Amino acid sequence: MHPLIYMDTSETGDTTAAVAIGYVRRSHESDARTVSLVAQREAIQKYAAAQGWSLAAVLEHDGISGGKRSRFTVLDAAVKSHGAGFVVAYHLDRIARDAAALLDWVASAATRGVELHIVGRGKVETVTASGYLTTGVEGLMAAYFRLVVAEKTRDVSDGRARVDGLLRGGLSRSLLRADGGAPWPSAV
Repeated sequence: MHPLIYMDTSETGDTTAAVAIGYVRRSHESDARTVSLVAQREAIQKYAAAQGWSLAAVLEHDGISGGKRSRFTVLDAAVKSHGAGFVVAYHLDRIARDAAALLDWVASAATRGVELHIVGRGKVETVTASGYLTTGVEGLMAAYFRLVVAEKTRDVSDGRARVDGLLRGGLSRSLLRADGGAPWPSAV
């Protein structure tokens, strides 16, 4: 498993087309139900072509958590080296599962004239209050999901389910049996 695969996709050397960088990622928790890196890459290529952009490179992070901010350094370097004005990802949670990092990066990229685009959605903007709120909420949901998966993974690896006011998944203690046993079958 390679932490980063850098694939140069420029074929024509066309310097008149707007330049884009693709970004694909999956975490180590990925499985067969996850959209593959190949499917993400193909969707990005189609999106860039539909926009009339030259896709200069696709950065691939395989087995890297969406909470790792160091990924942005590599992405920024690729944008700079190719003079890209666009970054295209399959889904916003592929860019980051850290709401603060996502908002910081999108705002920073925008000041450099770089737009983030999501396949099937278009430009991600954080300039307007509504755009900032929408991106922030989606980023928070992605971060929440990352934390929930981490908790469940930790619980399974510890070999026990934790009861600390709430059972994982949001069932309250009031649904526990009076003798402290497992939740009633109808409550699960």
